[in-house]
Amino acid sequence: MRKIYVLLSALALLAVIATGVVAESDDSADAASAFNVYSDDSSEPMKGSGSTLTAVIKSALDSQGRAVEFGTVNIVSLDGVTAPEGKAWTIQQWLPPVGWKVVTLNNYQSNFVGGTSYCIHLADKSVGSSGNTVYSTPSLEPQATAYFMIKFVEDAEANDYVNGVLTPEKRRAGFWVSGTGSNLANAFSDACSKCDFELNMSDGIKNGVVDLDYVGWLYSFLGLGDVAVGSSTGSSAQWKYWSQFYWKDSTSSWVYSETMGHYDPGVVKYFALVRQITTQDNVSTSIGVSPSSVPATLKADKCIVKFLDGNGKAVATEEVPYFGTVSAPSSATKSPSNGKRYTFTGWDTPMPLKQVTSNMTIRALFSEYDIPAVPVESIRISGPDKMQMGTTAVFTAKVLPADASNKRVTWSSSDVKVLTVDEVGNATALSPGRAVIRINNAEGSSDSKGVEVVKVTDRITLAEGYRMLAIGETLKIIVLAGPDDIKWESSDPSVLTVSNGTVSGIAPGSATVTASHGDIRAVCKFGVAGGNTPTRVECDASGSVPAISPEALRVAASGFRFTSDYATIDMPTEVASSLSTKGKPLTLTIGKVDAETLDATQRELVKDSMIFSFVAKLGTDGVHDLGGKVRINIPYVLKPGSSAEGIKIFYLSGDVLTEILCTYDPAKGTVSFEIDHFSYYVLSYVEPPPAPATFDVTTLVILLAAVVIAAGAIAAFMYRRRKAA
Repeated sequence: MRKIYVLLSALALLAVIATGVVAESDDSADAASAFNVYSDDSSEPMKGSGSTLTAVIKSALDSQGRAVEFGTVNIVSLDGVTAPEGKAWTIQQWLPPVGWKVVTLNNYQSNFVGGTSYCIHLADKSVGSSGNTVYSTPSLEPQATAYFMIKFVEDAEANDYVNGVLTPEKRRAGFWVSGTGSNLANAFSDACSKCDFELNMSDGIKNGVVDLDYVGWLYSFLGLGDVAVGSSTGSSAQWKYWSQFYWKDSTSSWVYSETMGHYDPGVVKYFALVRQITTQDNVSTSIGVSPSSVPATLKADKCIVKFLDGNGKAVATEEVPYFGTVSAPSSATKSPSNGKRYTFTGWDTPMPLKQVTSNMTIRALFSEYDIPAVPVESIRISGPDKMQMGTTAVFTAKVLPADASNKRVTWSSSDVKVLTVDEVGNATALSPGRAVIRINNAEGSSDSKGVEVVKVTDRITLAEGYRMLAIGETLKIIVLAGPDDIKWESSDPSVLTVSNGTVSGIAPGSATVTASHGDIRAVCKFGVAGGNTPTRVECDASGSVPAISPEALRVAASGFRFTSDYATIDMPTEVASSLSTKGKPLTLTIGKVDAETLDATQRELVKDSMIFSFVAKLGTDGVHDLGGKVRINIPYVLKPGSSAEGIKIFYLSGDVLTEILCTYDPAKGTVSFEIDHFSYYVLSYVEPPPAPATFDVTTLVILLAAVVIAAGAIAAFMYRRRKAA
């Protein structure tokens, strides 16, 4: 019989435990917001959360690895230490304007507000005048930051002081300020001190006696106090005064208030002061903003002000505290253009600029005047008299006088088969012979220089590097320098043939073409696109992909795979085909970016992440939109103990990071993602938040059912035995 009772007891205990687990799972879903929990040995708060005071205190101490034992009313021990004679462990709540107040566990386990500060204090006990126990209070005062909206609905031109510190636009639109303190009155006083605002507020002393009702009572602000309007009295009297409101989260609305000293900024973080004319008993206003409008520059206490010169270049960048003052550089410049010169006259915003509340760009202003024309007297050309075939040289043109208005010259060659010259004087020697380089100015001046091009026989220089062709496509390799009788050879004629310097694509693959004459030689690589697998193209040491002809792009039935030390790019057929329609060869560059080449804001965004650059060109034109998606694969080794969920890919555009969906393949050790345009991309590891505790509810339900069935079976068995007896 005893064994049966023991079994029943064990089953009942198992049912209680299972039920408790389910209950704990439900409680965790209703946890309250964060609370600040202090202790005597730390001025920095611990963060606690939970739906009861006991849970809040325990979670805060657990976060620091500390132990606590609770009694019915208060704490029994902290970190294994019990209170000595004459002292007691207390939990005290910060309640402005009173200060710290003892709260007990037996009557304070619910209906409390997130953001409240508590302190675990080893208090001295004494007996009060009425025989009650009196506890000492902590010496620290918790500090929190609050935000204040200042706005004028009426009375906007009240006095010279207001006109001197606030613009009419700022008064009517309203603006936010912030301060830190142990109650809202202290925080508002701190905000006024930072902004240099006049403030007269009660400290709670009335007629020499402490009156807590008057802590934070506003006598005047910005030199404006309560002023009666007209002769009416009583409830119909009108007043010019500061009406005050606090933001109530539960209703998402502003609620009328009278004194700031009674609010904890850890709980009530947003407050509004509105200058208006109204009756005492009928206070109403439309504040028109919510806490979501608090500017990021105020929260960071930092505004960035850029000053641009006439060319759009930043001549200065200043970091200014919120509501601070900034001064401009003394001058700025603008380059002459279209026959005009410019004189700096000031900035498009009056300086010095006070009360800066946002990031700003300020531009220089200029007056213009005509540049007097200075005629060209002569022009002179300079450069080498002789060049080797296949080489380049720079020729220069000197226009006199130095301040001539029109210094533009045009360049030409008398024989472009021998020597070519571009629009800035860069000459290329093509074949043996003689040519004359001439320069001309629109005002009639000219000069010329003869250049002899001699043949090079001690080396071979080829114009073509690595290229990708299509099957059946041909290309003539240009010999920039070398003897006449060059021998040509392909490393794999089944892929690529060569005859007298003309190559032809035969089959998918790659081959090397060698040009030789005796002991001198030159080589260039070629690839041929096509086949049933993606055409593999390797980057060179600089991360560049060779030029791919439009025809090769068009016929690559299985697309391309571009490989480098940093990443691979899988380009599907439809993207390659779309790019081929432009009729220009495609080049790619895959590289890593040094964070030091970014601006300060971007460096702060990316921190120590890896930055990759993907650049595409068709001919000399940059390609942004690829016309479809390509897949990027970046080698990445996940550190032991790290989670793949923490791997993130971001697109970096200006000062903005945009997350891109990515996957991690642990077998290959690669991070993969798809993009439809090339730019800067950032690979980061962001520690994922801890997974919430989960409970297998199905298993618990089955366990409970089994317990109930077993208990029922045992009860029935015992009933039959008693009946039989």
